[in-house]
Amino acid sequence: MLKILTEAEFNRQLSSPEAGYLLFGDEDYTKQHALRRLREAVCPDPVAATFNDIRFTALDFTPSKLLDALEPPPMLGERKIISVTGLDFSLLRADETNALCDALGALADYDYNTLVISLSEGAIDEGRLPKKPSALLTRLCEHLTPVRFARITPARLAGWVGKHFEHNGVNAAPALCARVVDYCGTSMFTLAAEVDKISFYVRAHGRAELCEDDITAVAVADTSYDAFAFANALIAGDRPRALGILAVMKQQRIEPTVIMGDVSKSFCEMLSVRRLMDEGAAIPLIAATTKIHEYRVGLYARGVASTDGDALCRIIQMCAEADAAVKLSRGYEAIERLICGI
Repeated sequence: MLKILTEAEFNRQLSSPEAGYLLFGDEDYTKQHALRRLREAVCPDPVAATFNDIRFTALDFTPSKLLDALEPPPMLGERKIISVTGLDFSLLRADETNALCDALGALADYDYNTLVISLSEGAIDEGRLPKKPSALLTRLCEHLTPVRFARITPARLAGWVGKHFEHNGVNAAPALCARVVDYCGTSMFTLAAEVDKISFYVRAHGRAELCEDDITAVAVADTSYDAFAFANALIAGDRPRALGILAVMKQQRIEPTVIMGDVSKSFCEMLSVRRLMDEGAAIPLIAATTKIHEYRVGLYARGVASTDGDALCRIIQMCAEADAAVKLSRGYEAIERLICGI
């Protein structure tokens, strides 16, 4: 079984880093933060960092450049850090991957380096971790210590949002922090920007206390979350909530065809999850089979717990009819009729 560090385990190594790390997983924001902290740990002196903090992106990286960067010893310090960002292994040819792995083999010859390859979400086939990693991930981890950055749960995100508000001089109740996550989505990049925007709005009005109206006044709603919440409200028969979500999407001027496309996709994914649940599949297996993120599979599983596959098929058929009507009328009336008809 491949030993994979968590973000917390990686943080504990910052004072004495290993020779090489492979940062991968779903949460790109925390990956960037981790790389920044590692750079600061290896090169605390800004003057020395000029020589000892070497950075490559996918646009300027080659294995031969990596070999050239590994050899020189550090200047004005004990270690160098070499980082490579932006690689996408789904786009690399086999010979390019082989050349990179060959270059990684030289890392052990220069013990004053810390090499970091940081991959964006989806840039490598992970396989089925931790027992069955992909062949490429296994090969890279012969030279690099893997660190997986998992998607952060909404509950933890709400706590993080609260601290971000506090840093901006705004007091936000836990329930409102959770509301920000619900409204803006779970991308930490998006949340950071939206919390800053809401904070500046609150302070500009001479206040230091967040209220719910501040969120909807300036924040941008996450449409993918709205589509999922809309589908959940339809399944639950919660017409007031479904109409409320539709009203928000109207305010955002989201095209009715886009709404129906997203909602139909959500229901089709729910049906796939429901069918596999009926076969006794667990959430990790469902995620691997459907290629839907495990976190979203869990949300779908809870949403369809009391709805069978036949009912979902009927709803999907109703969505298809509503979609056809929307394309003819270009208005929201067909969606409203769909809400009242389920």
